[in-house]
Amino acid sequence: MRKRQKEKILELIQTFRQAHKEILMAVLKGEETAFLLLEQCQQGAVRIGEIIEQSENECSEIIGSLEAYCEWLYEKYQAFVSNEEPAEDFLKEGDAFCHRLSRQIAKDISVRMEVVFLPYKASMWDSLESVWMAAREDPSCDSYVVPLPYYDRRQDHSFGQLRDESEMYPSYVPITRYTEYDLKERHPDMIFIHNPYDDSNFVTSVHPFFYSENLRNYTDCLVYIPYFVLEDQPCSNREYTEAVAHFCNVPALQYADRVIVQSEQMRETYIQVLTQIWGAESRPIWEKKILGLGSPKMDKGTAGKQELQIPDPWRKRMYRPDGSKKKIVLYNTCLLYTSDAADDG
Repeated sequence: MRKRQKEKILELIQTFRQAHKEILMAVLKGEETAFLLLEQCQQGAVRIGEIIEQSENECSEIIGSLEAYCEWLYEKYQAFVSNEEPAEDFLKEGDAFCHRLSRQIAKDISVRMEVVFLPYKASMWDSLESVWMAAREDPSCDSYVVPLPYYDRRQDHSFGQLRDESEMYPSYVPITRYTEYDLKERHPDMIFIHNPYDDSNFVTSVHPFFYSENLRNYTDCLVYIPYFVLEDQPCSNREYTEAVAHFCNVPALQYADRVIVQSEQMRETYIQVLTQIWGAESRPIWEKKILGLGSPKMDKGTAGKQELQIPDPWRKRMYRPDGSKKKIVLYNTCLLYTSDAADDG
């Protein structure tokens, strides 16, 4: 059973307690609302039983307690129809049922986490993959990979061509189409994203529904992991912190519940930069939110050969006909230009 379902069931049982008090008051006043409240309590108990029976838990004891509670409600209904005065122990009996049910549910019903990964570019999947692998191996966790389509931006910042890279992910990653996963209805326990920009990206954009500002409304914990890694330097280097500031002050840093960065040193950089921007009183927020647990991109880089799927065209370029490996030089381009890079020539 989902954690959220279990919490709602326990909350509903607590509403039974309040309903019992209102039933007693209504009976003493001769108001017919007592019968409606009795019926609503019974309907609530039946619904709880249906939810529990649909879960993977063996809960015959709880079902038995729910049935006994429904029988007790029916007996009270019959008694009040016959104009019998409510017994002095009416509230005591009702509280006993609620206490027993709450205790049994808390003890006997196990919960499962539902975790959703929302990448948008297949080339950036490595920034989430090792976390997804851990979630996949957790027997108490249900994980989903839901690639988001994205728009190219026109020069006027409007949405252009829509791109969907769902077919470009590794074959071992099961994909759920974004049209088949209802965030509003399912409300996953955790959502992981690597896109921090919301509407501030001038090159691409996911649909506004999937901006971090909105996603936080449909999960208990929104987690942002950067799709990039940065050069790690002490945050005492002012020139360095000024150069990376625009990576730190992005919408997802504001709206995510947790942010996972590549190292403890990088965590300190993020905290210092954001504190300078948002003020000293904001520091406790960043200290709690930002975690220096490492980058999945680095996990991917250190993965064993058996864990990597190298495309055939790449393999032909990497290996000689006799199977020996060629010397490989990795050449990368980016949008960031610095004087240091120019000097390094």
